[in-house]
Amino acid sequence: MASITLYELSQYNNGILRPFVIELDPLSSREEYLEDIGSALESMMDEDESRLGYRPLYEEWIVCCSEDVPHAYVGEYDLSADYWELKEAMDDNPHIPEAAFFAGVSLGIPPASIPEAYQGRYDSDEDFAADLAEYCGYLDDMPENLRYYFDYEKFARDLMIGDYVEDSGYYFSRDY
Repeated sequence: MASITLYELSQYNNGILRPFVIELDPLSSREEYLEDIGSALESMMDEDESRLGYRPLYEEWIVCCSEDVPHAYVGEYDLSADYWELKEAMDDNPHIPEAAFFAGVSLGIPPASIPEAYQGRYDSDEDFAADLAEYCGYLDDMPENLRYYFDYEKFARDLMIGDYVEDSGYYFSRDY
């Protein structure tokens, strides 16, 4: 479950650590996210008004930590607006594992291009190369007794030099 934990900035600067957590999975847009932050800050102001006798102004926040959000999208003060593009791409493509999206993001692939670029999960470059050769029929014209001599290791190396990239076992085409 994706979430981000925030502190109200003026309290944080004064050594008062009162975190509030925003659950990101039920949210569908940055606007809903900002509304949830506003509601959390408003409730903190209400609590402090009864305790302090006046209403403090809380309007800024700082990120404490996040869970199930790629590090590339978490800044010191907020989530990147690109996170919502990633979330939309993940919601539109539930057949692709979340970890594959995170791997694509770490490779610098734009979130909307990840479904097109995604090739699957493999244990090694050689496994990927063998599956690709079979799927594309590269060896179909080769006699059966000669297929054993095909060098998948070198084929994999050539594929990974120019056409494909990998992160955490997830493979992506560079042509997206």
